[in-house]
Amino acid sequence: RTSFVEPEFFDLFPFPFVAGTPEALRAPYCTVLSASTAAKLFADEDPIGKVINWNNEFDVKVTGIVQDFPSNSNFPFECLISNATLYQRKNQWLKDDWNIDWFRMVFVK
Repeated sequence: RTSFVEPEFFDLFPFPFVAGTPEALRAPYCTVLSASTAAKLFADEDPIGKVINWNNEFDVKVTGIVQDFPSNSNFPFECLISNATLYQRKNQWLKDDWNIDWFRMVFVK
């Protein structure tokens, strides 16, 4: 499960970082992985700075790792990608997919 989020996501949901900082999603093409996803993808390697391909569409750089969401969360994720990536890719996706669902959840503090 992947979600595109603003960098302020971690102001609302202060999940403990295993690596990186809450500023990890400020730039486009950056991702924060859950600890279990990072372990699955990189085993014992340090994932920070590594590049992964998302959905055969584009590459993202791992800039942070957070502890897994609790199992009772209604917002579990494996990968958070910076919303700045959406803004960079918006025109391409609009050309390819007119049914794209930009925002499924909005949280207000």
